[in-house]
Amino acid sequence: MRAKKFTKISGATSAYVLSRFLEFALKRFLELQPIIWIAKNLAQSGAHSLLYLHFLRRGHTHQYIILGRQRTFYEYNARNMAMISYNEVKPGVAVLVEGEPYLCTWNNIMKKQQRRPVNQTKLRHIIKGNSIEYSFQQSDKVEEAEIESRYAVFIYERNGEWFFHDQKDKSSRFSVTDDQMGDSGKFLKANTDVETLWFDGKLFRVKTPIKMELKVTEAPPDVRGNTAQGGSKVVTLETGATINVPMFIKEGDVLRINTETGEYVERV
Repeated sequence: MRAKKFTKISGATSAYVLSRFLEFALKRFLELQPIIWIAKNLAQSGAHSLLYLHFLRRGHTHQYIILGRQRTFYEYNARNMAMISYNEVKPGVAVLVEGEPYLCTWNNIMKKQQRRPVNQTKLRHIIKGNSIEYSFQQSDKVEEAEIESRYAVFIYERNGEWFFHDQKDKSSRFSVTDDQMGDSGKFLKANTDVETLWFDGKLFRVKTPIKMELKVTEAPPDVRGNTAQGGSKVVTLETGATINVPMFIKEGDVLRINTETGEYVERV
């Protein structure tokens, strides 16, 4: 990790003097917009003086640690956030709005005569799930949210809690709730590979395969001439989920299911 040397400062004014000095140095070093600094804590730890500073930029908090001994080093651990233009916010793109992570679900770039274009969007909060409408101006530089993708394996479900382990490390386990899984969870069977999405170290979504092949465990008999339900019937799958299928489907058949719509696709 890259370090930057500073002159050591001691005494009661350490926090204030060092903070003012860093305000200028960090602007130059990180090439950021004007920084608001807060001297969070000054403590003694052996021969080291620890000064914790928090800098706020566009609503996002970064933490820096200054170590003071015979030399003073600046350790930078802030994430390098990608900046995108206003018209790059499209469905599927994750952005930070006032420091909160949102996923774009809809957009429309509106252009009027003698006015600058505006990108009208609908955004869904990645963690909380609520939706908002937000307009990005042409002059805006938007901070893209860092979404981490990790692959995992489904183990089992118990009392509304879904358990997984890391694809490469079976000892690394985690679980999610029914709300986090959504309706697609009812089509998951043991040892299915899934993709998990994380933001800021927090799991916010489990993406199941779009198509799953599941065996029919219970199916009513095919009654000829039964059109009361449009030529379909309800069967039970090996995961316990029930779906509507054509009348010719029988117990023991393997079906391909669309987990996004929860609908029957075809018999395998």
